[in-house]
Order: sequence, then C-alpha cells, then structure tokens
Amino acid sequence: MGTLVDLTVEWDRYKAAREALAMDAIKPEAVRALIDKHRAGLLEVDKQLNHYLTEGVLTEVYVVDNLTAILDCLRKANTSLRWALLHRRTEHRRFREMLLAPPAFASSAILLDAMLRTALLELRIKAHVRHLLRGKADKWAADRVETEAMLLELSDYFSGSRALTRVERDEDLMTWFTNLAGEVRGLDYGDAIMAGRKIRQLIKGLEEVTQFDAIDASANIKEFLGLARASLVEMVRTVNVTEIVQADIETISDMSFAWELIRDYVGDMHDRIRGDPQSVAVLRALFLKLTSVLNVPLVRITQASSRDEESVAQYYSGELVAFLRRVMEVIPVIVFSTLEGVIKLQTREMAPVPIRFELSHLRELSQMDARHDLARRTHQISVFTEGVLAMKKTLLGVTKVDPREILNDGIRKHLVDQISRALHATLVFDTRVGRGKDPRVGLEGQLATLREVLTGFRKSFEYVQDYIGIYGLKMWQEEFTRIVSFNTEQECNKFLRRRILPDASKYQSAAIPVPLYLKPPVGDTSGAVTFMGRLVDALVNLTDPRRAIYGPGNLGGAWHDATGRELAGLGLFSLLNGAVGVPGMTGVDRLLGFSIERELLRVGRSYASELKAGLGDVLLKVTEELQPVSAISPAMLKLFTTLLRRVAKPMDALLEALLNVGQAQLLRRAIAHELRFSCRLESNLLCGALEAINDSLLVDIRRHYHAADAHPMPGADDGLLPSVSTYCDAAGINEPLTKIYVTSEPQPFLGLWLTLFSVSVISRFVFDRDFGTLIRRKTGEPVDGAPLVAGIATLLKQVHPSVTHDWLSYMGQFVRSSVHAAVGAAAKPSAVPTEAVLLLILVQHVARVSKIPDRVVHAHLPPYLCETLGTL
Repeated sequence: MGTLVDLTVEWDRYKAAREALAMDAIKPEAVRALIDKHRAGLLEVDKQLNHYLTEGVLTEVYVVDNLTAILDCLRKANTSLRWALLHRRTEHRRFREMLLAPPAFASSAILLDAMLRTALLELRIKAHVRHLLRGKADKWAADRVETEAMLLELSDYFSGSRALTRVERDEDLMTWFTNLAGEVRGLDYGDAIMAGRKIRQLIKGLEEVTQFDAIDASANIKEFLGLARASLVEMVRTVNVTEIVQADIETISDMSFAWELIRDYVGDMHDRIRGDPQSVAVLRALFLKLTSVLNVPLVRITQASSRDEESVAQYYSGELVAFLRRVMEVIPVIVFSTLEGVIKLQTREMAPVPIRFELSHLRELSQMDARHDLARRTHQISVFTEGVLAMKKTLLGVTKVDPREILNDGIRKHLVDQISRALHATLVFDTRVGRGKDPRVGLEGQLATLREVLTGFRKSFEYVQDYIGIYGLKMWQEEFTRIVSFNTEQECNKFLRRRILPDASKYQSAAIPVPLYLKPPVGDTSGAVTFMGRLVDALVNLTDPRRAIYGPGNLGGAWHDATGRELAGLGLFSLLNGAVGVPGMTGVDRLLGFSIERELLRVGRSYASELKAGLGDVLLKVTEELQPVSAISPAMLKLFTTLLRRVAKPMDALLEALLNVGQAQLLRRAIAHELRFSCRLESNLLCGALEAINDSLLVDIRRHYHAADAHPMPGADDGLLPSVSTYCDAAGINEPLTKIYVTSEPQPFLGLWLTLFSVSVISRFVFDRDFGTLIRRKTGEPVDGAPLVAGIATLLKQVHPSVTHDWLSYMGQFVRSSVHAAVGAAAKPSAVPTEAVLLLILVQHVARVSKIPDRVVHAHLPPYLCETLGTL
C-alpha cells in the first residue's frame, strides 16, 4: 500500500534534492497554479458528474456511445482528487495555508462529496461494462445473423422472382447484397480493431447505396436498409467494449494511495450519514473503490504464484471490513442515543394504562405528548436502520459483507458497551464492617437499581426490535450471557494456575469486544477484578458465619443477625435473580465453587504438612489405644484432652476453612433453590423435561456401574452428560453438597482427625430449638453451626467413604464413652455432658445433609441413645 511522505520534509536533508525542488516545483506561483488548475478541474467535472448521475441518463446505449467522454471525466476527477487529497497532508506550513484557504480545498466535506460521486459513477459504468462483456458473444452473434439475414433478403428482393413485388431483376444489386452478407458472415469480434473497420466500411456502403434510383424510390427498402445499418452500429458498439476498457477503468479508479489518508474523512462520513441515512448506499461505492488497495500488496505475490496469496488477501480484506465497520458504527451510536430517550419515556414518564377507567380520565391517561415523542424517536431509529439495509451485499476483496450483519454487529457492540458500563458502575459495594453501615441495605439498594436500569433498557430494546429488523430479546440474552460469562471467567483467574487472558477468552470477540475495566469504580473496597467478584464478595460479606446465623428451612433457609433480623433470604435471592438473571446467578455459583475448591485444597495441604511434622505417629498411637472402636474406651476422654492442647492452632485453621466452605455451599444451595423455582415458574415444561432426563441418566449411570459390560455409559461419545449438566445447573437441578470438588491421595487417620476437630469446636456451640440448628454459644464467637455442618459434609464427600465410616465410628465411641463416664462408670451418676449431646446433634445434622442412611448412623450410635440424648 505504500507510505505517504512529504518531499519538502524528506528531501530537506539532501542539498541537491532540496535545490531541485526549489528551482520550480515548490515556488509559490507554481503551487498556486497547480491549486487553481486542480480546483478548476474539479469544478469542471462536477457538472459532468451531475449530468451523468442524473436518473435515466446512463443507459446502455448512452454508455457505449459516450464511453470515451465518460472515461475522460473519470480520469480528470481522479487526477484532481488524488492531487488534492495527498497535498492536504503536506507539512509545509505556507503551502498548507494556501491549500486550505476557502477558495481552494478547505472543505473536506466537498472533497468527500466529489469522491462519493466519482466512485458512484465508476460503479455504474463498471456494472454496464460487465453486463456488456458478459453478453458480448451472444449479442454479437445475434446481430450478425440478423444483419446477414437482412442483406440476403434484400438480395432476394432484387432477384425479381418474389410475388407481388413488381421489381425488375437487378443482377448488380443482387450480387452486391449477397457479397455484403458474406462479408458480415465472416466478421470476427476476436480482432476488435479489424472488425470495427470493416463494419464502418459496410455502414458507409449501405449509406451510399441509398442514392440508387431503385432504392431511393422505395421507402420500404430505405427503411430496411436503415434497420440493417442500425444492426451494424450495434455490432460496432459491441465490439468496442473489450476487457481493455474494464482494465482502463480499474486503472483510472485506483485509490490505493488513499489507504492512510481516507481515515481523515471518517468524521465527514459520519456527519453525512447523520444528515441523510440513505447515503449509506452511496458510501458502498466508495468502499468498493477502496478495494484497489489489494492490488499493491498482491501484485508480486500473485506473479510469484505464492501460497501466501490467499492469507494476504484475507488480511487486507479484513482491514477493509474493519474500516467499513468503523464508518458504519455511527448508526448504532445514533440508535442507542435515541433509545435512551425511549427508555426514559417508558420507565419514568409514561404511566401504564389501567384496564378499567372512567371516560373522563381518557385524555389524561392517553398521554398524547409522550406517545407522540415515543413515536417520533422510534421513527428516527427505523430511518437510520433503513439506510444500512438499503446497502446491498458487497464483496470487499475476498470477504463478503452483509449490511444486516454489519448492523447487527454494530448494535451488539453498543449493547455490550451499555450493559457492561451499567454492571460496572452499579455493582459497587462498601464491604467494610462498622461505621453505622448496613451491608444488607447497600446490597439490596444496588441490586434494585441495577434491576430497574436493565429492565427498562431491555423493554425498550424489545419495543424497537421490530422497527430495526432484529431479534431484540435473543440478542439481549446472548450478549448479556456473554458479558457475565466473560467477567466470571476473568474473576476465576485468581483461582487458576494458568490464567486465561482476555484476548484468549472464548467469550471475547474482535468485532464485538467485551470491555474489561482495569480501574475499579469509585467506592469499591473489595479488590475484585470484575463486577462479578464484587457481587460475590458482597454476598459472602453479608452472610459471613462469624457475624450471621443461618437458619435452615423448607424454602431454602435464611441468614439472620444476632437480633433475629433477616439479612439474606428468599427476597434477596429473588432480587439478585431479577438484577443479573440466570447468567449472573450461575456465574456467582461458579465463583463460589472455585472458592470451595481452593479451601478444600488448602485443608488437604495443611493436613499433609501436619502429618509430616509428626502428627502421624501421634495419631497412630491414639488409634492403637482406642481399638476396638466398637467398644467403650475409658481413656478416650483423657487422650483427646491431652492431644487437643497440642493441635489447637491447626484446629483453628481447619475451623476457618470449613466455615468458608460451608458458607459457600449454603449460598450455592440458596441460588439453586431460586433458579429451580424461577425455572418451574417461567418454563414448567423445560423444568419437567430436564428433571426427567436427569433422573433417567442417573438410573442409566447406576446400571452401568453395576454391570458395565451389559450397560454402556450413557452419552460417552456425543457429549450428552456435559450438555445436560449445564442445563441442570442453569435450572437449579443440582445438589452442591453432593458434588466432588477435588481429588487427592488417601490420607491416613483423617477420620480420627475430624473427630478431634469436632470435639475441639463443639464447646463453642449450643443447640437453638427456634432455628433448629447449632448456633454460637457466646455472642462474640465467630462461628455458626449450619456452615460448619455443610463444611464437614463437603469434606467427607471429597474423600473415600471409609473416612466417613471412621468419623462416625470415633464419634460414636466418644459419645458412648462420655455417657458411660457420666452415668455408668461414676459412683454417683451425673448429668450427661453437654458436649456429648451436641456431638450427637452434629452427627445427625451431617448425616441428614450428606444423605447418610439412618442404619449407617445407628451402627455407631444406637437408636435408643439418639432418642434419649435428643430429648435432653
């Protein structure tokens, strides 16, 4: 494509070259003469362009007859435009002032108009020439046969043998017309020059023969000769249009020099589109003219028959398409700026009309001014989109551009930008504790604001979709899902070893990019990368088990503060669903899942390091002393008391990790409940179908594991299981507490370690019958029972079932030994220790959450013991 340089600058370093320029080329009077010459040239061709572009002028006959004049006009227009466009870029201050003076080339809009009209004329001439070349052979053959037949008919006419002619036989004319027909038959359009000369001679001969008395006396013969001459003229026109003409037009219309400087006129193109949306069809001619930039980089590659020709053509075609998108993106900008007024009208000014009202209120409820304003804005949107759709499908280089696709991409691009900015600016939370702040009010307020903004935007987008010819709701759902998924993926990078860069994301697009805001919004204290991280951080902060109390329930449970006030429950998660929708809910669920994985990995590494530090030997001795676990061990209480003093610090770390895991699991359960309820309410058939296919797949999987040879794994080859799993997660048809998050090597004595942990922390809890769960014993204790239960159940699910068996065995042994020490072994029976009762309740809650059958629990804790202690 070349590089644009200013010789007055580049040659200034070389004395001889500088002096050569100064001798004549850059003298002020010479520059002024060139400016006047090319300005006059543009004024001259301006009138010709207006004439040629007048509707009905450029007929096929007119183009052929005036092809030389038209090409001359195009040559002058392109020459003057090339000179003006290039020299407006000069860096010489004096010459630049002369060029940009009002009488010269000051107005870039005028130059753009000249470019557009020149390109439009070139496009139309090319279309006519292509049409003529395409039908040249057939038209030539038809005209030649017709002319030959006419001449033979004239020869037969002068034979004197035709009935009712009363014409005497004229051997000379008969022979002359027969010979003329033979010459016509021998014409070959392959040699255009020779054929043209012969045809002109034939036409001249037909004109001269009319002077003969035998012909001049017959009006019919003269008319017939006129038709023959006209047919020969058509043959001349046909033979004059060759591939050389097409090549000449391509050479004249070359605009490869303007690839850099055409960007200076993008603003003028935008202004033209704003003033006249239908001018997009004219801009198409300029875009096609710019395809000449492909010729420069491809010339040598084509000559060398390189395999890189296609890739290079694809690259430069992509650059052309990118420029076209840049020019056309002004239309979506105008559409969305107008749409903001529609949103304001529909959400703030126009009240909904009641179903029934009194006739006297009709004028007031009709809101005529607001509806007129709404109709005006809607019409304005439709006019601009019609301008794009008026542009035909265009082949830019090797890439075919569909204007509807350009419009859709432009609308999607600005839709993504609008939604991203709303999410980024609205989802900002101050998660700092204290200072009189209520995190619940802040979270609910921001979610309500976001719901109002996005709902109004979506409704207005759906309202105008029919006027701009798009599927508005589908586009909204696709782009909103992509935005949330992209931001969720980027937030997940902090949990991954190999990060996914924004450009490498499968949710990112070069044509419709999702913005990633590197600078956090004002007021953010979370430190998260994206709005999804801030949202998850706000939820985790609100439901922190160190301050909140979780009360299980049939409708998903809820979190409360110390006074019993609800912090988060059905209302909050319904509001969250209304604000960020299903994509946002599943994104929060995914981030919580990654946080659970991180905590579980941390627990595994911490326990492995403790085993290496000597804990393994200690636990081995304890295990040997407690055998058999089915029996009561009088020394168990003393052993545990001594051991717990040594492992107090690791126990605190394990408690914090399991509370974090349990909190995230309870949040995931609440999200799943809201998603399932929403799916059941809004799409009952889909929910039922997903439940049915999920249950049937589970049955098939169980059958496979019972008899793998007879029953193959369902969906092993077609990806059925991942697809169904994705749909089930979006519909809330899952159970987070039964999922496996991590896999690890078997660790010894883990059941005993969890038993020690349970015994060490149980003294911090008390059973609350109102909540139906364990709660903190003291107000200042940073613990909560339900997250602890969920955390233990999750950890047990990640390891071998034998660990659960060991934990139940040691827990049962400890409870039985405590009861025996207080009631059976003591000389004077005392009350059953509170720790034993609470440990029993802990086992029952973990078993219920983990879906451990009662028969398994009762094998270690007899039913009578459970019933007796459960009443205490």
